[in-house]
Amino acid sequence: MNGNLEPDERVLNRTTWQEQIEQQLINLGWEEGDEILVEVGGSVVSGIHQPDNANPRWTLPFGQRRYNKDAFIIISNTSRREEVRSQPLSEEQLSKGFHYGNDGQLYKTRQLEELPEPPRVDPPRLNTWSQVTNWIRNSLSK
Repeated sequence: MNGNLEPDERVLNRTTWQEQIEQQLINLGWEEGDEILVEVGGSVVSGIHQPDNANPRWTLPFGQRRYNKDAFIIISNTSRREEVRSQPLSEEQLSKGFHYGNDGQLYKTRQLEELPEPPRVDPPRLNTWSQVTNWIRNSLSK
């Protein structure tokens, strides 16, 4: 007999969304005392004052928020966020990787690849008009 009549393990052990979130928090190493920020993405807020006769189906009143069908939740751990700002490149790195153009603009320096030697091309044979006409006559007379 082909198949299996036993219930599938995935059906019996279906996890709730709360359990899935809890498992991901454990995987990330977040702890009970961490500061958590929960935000919603995938929405639109109207920033235009609509006229009184505007169709409410297509235009939102000013300041009203509408969530898309695929809105999502963002959970950020603010206590583990690194507040390190980006550092400018050192003068050595700038001089090694960039150069100033004639206009004073800074451009990225690229190493040019070495081109291979082109293959040798033999010069074409030079034929005189008399040789060409003889060749045509011989070709047509055959």
